[in-house]
Amino acid sequence: MKREGTGRWDLTLPDLVDLVRGHIWHIVLVSTVSAAVVGLGSFAVVHERHIATTTLAITSPTGSRAQTNRLIQDVFVLFEDEDTQERVKEEAGLPQGERYAISYEQGVDSRVVELKVSGPSAEHALMFSETLLDVVADLLQGSMERESLATLNEPEKSVVAEVPPHGVYALEAAIGGFLLSTLGIALWSKVDVRIKAEDIERELGVALLGRVPLGVQGAETGLLEESYRALAANIRFASLGCGGKVLVLAPTRAATIGQQMARGLAEGLSAAGGDVLLIDADMHTQDEAEGQAGLSEVLAGDIELARVVVHGDGDGFEFLPAGHHAPNPSDLFASRAFGKFVGRVRAAYDFTILCAPDASAFVDAVVMACPTDGVLLAMRDRSLLPAQVRRDLEQFKRAGARILGAAAVSKPQREGAAYCEGYEGHKAGGAA
Repeated sequence: MKREGTGRWDLTLPDLVDLVRGHIWHIVLVSTVSAAVVGLGSFAVVHERHIATTTLAITSPTGSRAQTNRLIQDVFVLFEDEDTQERVKEEAGLPQGERYAISYEQGVDSRVVELKVSGPSAEHALMFSETLLDVVADLLQGSMERESLATLNEPEKSVVAEVPPHGVYALEAAIGGFLLSTLGIALWSKVDVRIKAEDIERELGVALLGRVPLGVQGAETGLLEESYRALAANIRFASLGCGGKVLVLAPTRAATIGQQMARGLAEGLSAAGGDVLLIDADMHTQDEAEGQAGLSEVLAGDIELARVVVHGDGDGFEFLPAGHHAPNPSDLFASRAFGKFVGRVRAAYDFTILCAPDASAFVDAVVMACPTDGVLLAMRDRSLLPAQVRRDLEQFKRAGARILGAAAVSKPQREGAAYCEGYEGHKAGGAA
């Protein structure tokens, strides 16, 4: 799919297939609901009908073929006339609100006509059919004798029930729901200007270093681990030549995603060998009275780094919690103490990841990025407008920070403790 400055939009068959696959559950839902509503609704609206069929022989009293043809046409006109049908109901004693459908068809011999009357019951359909012939004969009495309308069958034996095809209605509704939902998705993809992962480099001018399918379970966890290893490898390549060892992971309008991605990235970097330190640098979510000592106390000079670093069990990296709440975290990150801290962790670890608070809500990420070696933006796929992310990027650029690239979550995920483990596994551990 291409959206160009000229307004041209091309949707190829592979693009359409990808759209359908990506929204298959929405399409299935719309199709199922459409089929259910129409199928069940047809039982309430479309009822069983009964058809009375009468075969007529229409001939002119004079026997002239031309007069017979004119007579047949007059009969057809009266069959379709609403006043005639209302008179039929009145004379037959049928409810005026009942609906009857009249159809007719000429045979090989044009003088033979098959008349079909569809009604709500067999008795009423037969009554309507017989009365209709009487009324039409009376109306044409001036140009024909009563015997000119002769029935060739026994009407009472011709009544058959017609059951509405409710299943067909449901199937047609399901197909219609599928087509309409597919068309809607295709049109939405044209007008949706939110950033897609594959468009990050073109829209923002920064490299896409990885896509992370967060929220996967079961057999798909291998895909998640592989995506983090690929992101870690791209981070290593992006850091070559600049000595990048201390990185800021800055989520933009996706703080919880940043925590999960930071942990996965730390595991990916440590899996390739080397010492990795993951730092929770979001001091805005910490409670004054709860939590363990961490980064805020280290920067304030209240405690040594080695005493608060948490060693994970089998994770391959170390973790430094944010510590207790700090009144002005950005002042701590702008201090000389933070610059010295960055120098210490740069010398002690192969990679250090500072997981910053939301860059769109707090200035902390921009401030802490200045003495570090690079910034990795974390965002959700198809959730932000280009202008929103550009504003965050401009802040980093004005501060002189180096943007390594961006990583995108492949699809929005639910919030909450079950999803965002964050750093809980390390917080439960002991300090070194």
